[in-house]
Amino acid sequence: MPPRAPKRMAPPTARSNGAKNRNQEMDITSTVTKQRTPLAKLQPKIDIAVGLAELGFDVFPLSPNRKTPVFEDNWKDIATHDTDRVRKLWAGGYRVCNVGLRTGLPFLNGFLAVIDIDIKDAKPGKESLAELEEHLGKLPPTMTFRTASGGEHRYFVAPWPLGNSNSKLGPGIDVRGVGGYVVGGGSTVDGKEYGLIGGEEFAALPEAWAIACGRPRERVALDDAVPLVELDQPASIERAIVFLAGSAAARSTYVTACHVRGLGVSQEKCLELIVEHWPRAAEKAYDHIETRVRNAYNYAQDPAGIWCPEVEFDAVETACRPSPANVWDEPADLWKQEKPPQDMLHGIVPPFLHAFGRDRARSLGVNSDAITAAAVAVVGSLIPATNRLQMYQNRSSWSVLCVLWTALVGDPGSAKSAAVKAALAFANPVNKAWSASFAKQMADYDQAELAFSARTSKKKRADEQAEPDGHPADVMVKPTPPKSRSKISNDSTTEAIITRLAETPEIAPLIQYSDELSGWLGGMDAYRAKGSKDRALWLEAKEGAPYRVDRQGRGSVEAPNLAVSIIGGIQDDLIARLAADLETDGLLQRFALIAIRQLGLGEDNAEDPAIEAAIPRVALALTSLGEATYRFAPEAAEELWAIKAFKMREMARPDIPSGLKTWLAKTDAEFGRYALAFHLIEWAIVAEAIELPPDELISAATARRARRYVEEFLYAHALFIHTTVLDGAGHDHEARWIAGYILSRPTPPLRISAREVKRARPRSLGRNPKQLLAVMGRLEADGWVRLATSDPASWRINPAVHDGRFEDIRRVEVERREAIRGEIAVAAAGRRAPDGGAA
Repeated sequence: MPPRAPKRMAPPTARSNGAKNRNQEMDITSTVTKQRTPLAKLQPKIDIAVGLAELGFDVFPLSPNRKTPVFEDNWKDIATHDTDRVRKLWAGGYRVCNVGLRTGLPFLNGFLAVIDIDIKDAKPGKESLAELEEHLGKLPPTMTFRTASGGEHRYFVAPWPLGNSNSKLGPGIDVRGVGGYVVGGGSTVDGKEYGLIGGEEFAALPEAWAIACGRPRERVALDDAVPLVELDQPASIERAIVFLAGSAAARSTYVTACHVRGLGVSQEKCLELIVEHWPRAAEKAYDHIETRVRNAYNYAQDPAGIWCPEVEFDAVETACRPSPANVWDEPADLWKQEKPPQDMLHGIVPPFLHAFGRDRARSLGVNSDAITAAAVAVVGSLIPATNRLQMYQNRSSWSVLCVLWTALVGDPGSAKSAAVKAALAFANPVNKAWSASFAKQMADYDQAELAFSARTSKKKRADEQAEPDGHPADVMVKPTPPKSRSKISNDSTTEAIITRLAETPEIAPLIQYSDELSGWLGGMDAYRAKGSKDRALWLEAKEGAPYRVDRQGRGSVEAPNLAVSIIGGIQDDLIARLAADLETDGLLQRFALIAIRQLGLGEDNAEDPAIEAAIPRVALALTSLGEATYRFAPEAAEELWAIKAFKMREMARPDIPSGLKTWLAKTDAEFGRYALAFHLIEWAIVAEAIELPPDELISAATARRARRYVEEFLYAHALFIHTTVLDGAGHDHEARWIAGYILSRPTPPLRISAREVKRARPRSLGRNPKQLLAVMGRLEADGWVRLATSDPASWRINPAVHDGRFEDIRRVEVERREAIRGEIAVAAAGRRAPDGGAA
């Protein structure tokens, strides 16, 4: 039977109860309908805010043309339906602010809830809605607004307070309830209005939908000292073990303990489980773990058990699990690759770079955004390190330069190297010009050296004494040989980098090119007896500050600008294996990780003369720039605060991996780097024609596109790679191996034990019990197995994996394993055969 619905709370605005009350509700709704019709036509935002407040909505200001609250910290307290207060909130310069509507509050005879049907970036919101309506029933017509991205906001009166969720009901279906908000009708985002498109009344949300949406987790309504469930239940302990062995591997001790507490585990049991089942426990001292666990139970802001399913829905009776033993989730296709983000850079990057990316992508058969992103990194790195962007309007304490780290992440054979080399074409004209200059300087040096040698030899042959005080003009200085310059480096040693930047500081930022970044990452400090000197250098290499290296017996050398951009490719499974070591200091989070995918065989398309002619023109214009400091135009400065709000909002999400939070923490500085790059690249494209230096102020349009590049493009790829590649910490390959082993068995097994897995996979899982549990936890999350016993560990196998849906995989696995056994048999027979004899 469905979960019990909570008691309906009587909202302050409710007039009475029963059938008579429903008639009153319809009367109120009709009145609201008549008043709201012209709402979307109101132009001044203050009129829209007042109109919405008069209808009973609690409103608060959003940034102009944006979705983010003006008052980020206390927008819930500011939200009001008092029209006098609303007029004060939208007074003066706030008159143009958009309008936010606080959801989840008492409204009519229930509580305001908004269902957001999202179609942005090809999200299947409408398809998901159709599927949900098949299971939960049709949604009644209600007041509906079209969003800026073309989706829909449907307003409902819920029978009880609902929680907030993103894609919980289905992909592209979000719910805004207690503690949430939506952009109000009549507001504009990116110049597009939230316009009224339908609905004659505020409809009541059907109970089936309200139950599916779930109850809220508002902290203000919960006492964090009182557990929400009975602690240490078998199901809670089992969930904690799966969590510790799986996704907890990338988290800190304190965060891990907080989550275990949220799963309904007591402090003593939490300490025991972390020590026994957490892969990183072996790296920590017992006192460290004990202290962090104690702190988690003393200072965590949520009640114990907050993450249990029994809290989201009413509890169901079960002996060990919240679901019957014979009910399984659908097993995931472990061999099906998640799709990375679609191409989206049209209208965001400078048009020339977008055209370049599309041209090269056609030739290589890859997604054009990967090449475009690599080109942005290379072209931006041609801007001399003496060009900086002052981030604040009134303070010069924070500035950035164009040092960009980009890694193309993909499977072997996804043309990563070819894509990077295509982007490096922009550095070739610079190196060619520097080589020609070096050749001329060498010719002049050779002549000067000959003259110096001839004169000194002549003086030595002369038998006359030198004058004690010769004229300065007669003193001949030995010529200094010129230094060769190159924009690209393949040598990543500390000494080589610093020496080049010290001898030829004009090459900064240097572009470090690594065809396979795993070698660069894995080999760091490989020849150091102790310490982490290489790593320390690279952690500083994005800032462009002076850097000094003391060389034993050879003096010291100092680079005035330690500025090194990095470009390269890396296989997804290799970066997953290195992820745990790179989490500690944020080295990995300094990269823009871009998913590259093979789309076809490529084409033999003809070169575009306009693109080929522009490559050297843009490259040489950028490298010729003199020293300068740039700032945002006043209207462009708002984009910095917008990216800061985005950063704080996303970092606060509970489902964001810890590594991705570190990446998000750096997004405001990255926004500045790309804003400077876009500004100067756009100038370089037309520099030859206008014959003017670049403007010192970055426009609002350029800053907005740089923000979109970080928020929409880089974040989409970072989220994809962190959740599908890095979050598994390299366990995906082992999970597929065990799944293939299960499928290839002659008799479909009902169970699989840890002992059996260790025997079948002795070199990896057999030697690392914690990794084995982590891999099995991944298989459990994917619906393949379910823990049956913990000591000794064994798992039931989902019968659905043997129903034929994975038949192609099973056949391939059987053939592969038989071939391996055949090779082993041949090798063994060869060893048994006498020397020189036939096997």
